[in-house]
Amino acid sequence: MAYYFAYGSNLHLAQIRERLEDKEIAPLFAACLPNHKMNFPINSLPKRWGGGVAGFERAEGEDLWGAVFDITDEQVRIM
Repeated sequence: MAYYFAYGSNLHLAQIRERLEDKEIAPLFAACLPNHKMNFPINSLPKRWGGGVAGFERAEGEDLWGAVFDITDEQVRIM
């Protein structure tokens, strides 16, 4: 098992449940990554959806909020 920090579109519960094929998964708690902000450093593959892929970078004084999930090692590989 592993703790997974979700942010951006991975906070969309229906999306993460579909991706992990786990209809029961739910966040354990909200969490903050201090001194970081979300960015969009690359585009997704055109066959997926063609938009920006969320990432994060250091940003003094900014906070990146998300949620923590407890997921299996196999689910880590999927994410």
